[in-house]
Amino acid sequence: MDWCNETGYPDLLKTFPSAQQLLNQHDKSDNLQNDLKSVLVVVNNYPWIYGHGIIQRLYQPYFAAVIFCGSWYPDQIEDHDNYTSIIEPFNFIHMNSVEMRRGYSAYHCLTLAKEMGLTNVQGYFLMADDAIFNIWQKIDYSTVYHLTGVILEESEKFWYFDAGHLAALNVVKTFETSKNPKIQNAWQKFENGLEINGNRTLARKEMTSGKGRSYSEFYYIPNSEMEYYATLMRVFFENGLYLEIAVDKFIKSVKYEKFHIPEISYIWDDDSQKWDEKYSKTMVGFHPVKLSQFQNPGQNRMRYCRSILQTWADIMFKSSCSPTKNSSQKLKKKATTIKCFDSSMWIIITMGITTPFSLF
Repeated sequence: MDWCNETGYPDLLKTFPSAQQLLNQHDKSDNLQNDLKSVLVVVNNYPWIYGHGIIQRLYQPYFAAVIFCGSWYPDQIEDHDNYTSIIEPFNFIHMNSVEMRRGYSAYHCLTLAKEMGLTNVQGYFLMADDAIFNIWQKIDYSTVYHLTGVILEESEKFWYFDAGHLAALNVVKTFETSKNPKIQNAWQKFENGLEINGNRTLARKEMTSGKGRSYSEFYYIPNSEMEYYATLMRVFFENGLYLEIAVDKFIKSVKYEKFHIPEISYIWDDDSQKWDEKYSKTMVGFHPVKLSQFQNPGQNRMRYCRSILQTWADIMFKSSCSPTKNSSQKLKKKATTIKCFDSSMWIIITMGITTPFSLF
């Protein structure tokens, strides 16, 4: 609360219920129960400096684990205050700057998270550090979820870079010459998946088409698809394929769902300065909102408190959800109500210890 009060914005909640009330209400939410079985992997394209504490406070209570991925150098971390500093436990996967390549290899973070061997995991979310995930919105946890799906089918952007066509040629070479059964099976699944989704193009031709990409700052992979994802993406990573091309090829080969109005989930150019006006509680994900602009009290932090944090407080603590259409593409024709809970009831469960939660 004080973090927002420092900006002159005092309207967030000041009181919270007991831990037992929070726990009881927690158990009534199917959506949040699914999140508790899922892992959230938060990716930074550049070395982590600030924002991890904010992300922990928003998401760590609601997931089996929150794992930060990217270049992690403790001496570069800036903790400005007790409201945004690191909370223990803190989980991270270190990829050095050469491996991360300014975010070109962000998709590899899920592969590394999967290779940690976590048990009883239902699925994995990948979220950019400057994305917002509205966890009260429903998705189908049994299938791949991607905010936009395939919408840039004719785009040739990034294909002329080494991480585009040249990398794709090397990917094909790896798949076609490998004697590793896992890699062979993944290549066959890729081709079969293309055909099942109505694309009769051979895997080699699709992989080297020279066009097509998908924004990929937020997506979800169920555990049932993680072995395929990890195998495919490791080959992509080892050959230097660009993020938006890599994920585009993957989602073309699987069943997936997407947000029913994908165009509003991403803002660019002049709109990127109007993030507080463009953001909506009806979205599943939203990008970008740069956390670095909130390090010091001021107008930008006030805008963040007034829009995004106030929305979270209203929905998670005030039961202010209103009827909206379901966010799933498959279910978009069915008018539903977001399954809300009494938001003055919530909880943090960390390492088996139940504690009350205070938001900023």
